[in-house]
Parts: sequence; C-alpha cells; structure tokens
Amino acid sequence: MLRTYEHSDELAWMRTSAMMAMQANIHRGKNSRPYDWNDFNPYASQRRRATPPPKITPKMADLFGRMGKTMKHGQEKRGT
Repeated sequence: MLRTYEHSDELAWMRTSAMMAMQANIHRGKNSRPYDWNDFNPYASQRRRATPPPKITPKMADLFGRMGKTMKHGQEKRGT
C-alpha cells in the first residue's frame, strides 16, 4: 500500500514539476539556462544522489571508440 502511494506521489510530482519548469522557462531571462522538469522534482534529486556514476570498463571504452569512429566516418568496415 505504501509503495502505491509513493508511486502516485512521484507521478504527481512529475506533472507538477513539468508545469513549474514550463512556467519558469516562460519567465526566464535571455541569458539564463532553460529549466528542466528535474530541477523542480524532489524525487529526481534523490535518485541522482543515490545512483553512483557508471564505471567505464576497457571493453566499453573500445566500443564507444568504435561507435564514435563509425558516426564520424560512416559505416564501419568489417574484415572477414
């Protein structure tokens, strides 16, 4: 029962924070950064603090490097 309440509360905060971000973006200055709905969502900041950044393994670094080359130069050629 408590989980359902927390989930519905989080969904309500998602809607509310989206409206707050929209209102803040309407009234922000030209030189200020645009607001995101996560800036106003207390659940998003809790989740950000609780989740550690991912660790990049050498295998992942190699994959990201190949993906970057593919995106830069087009299709990657595969040897047979």
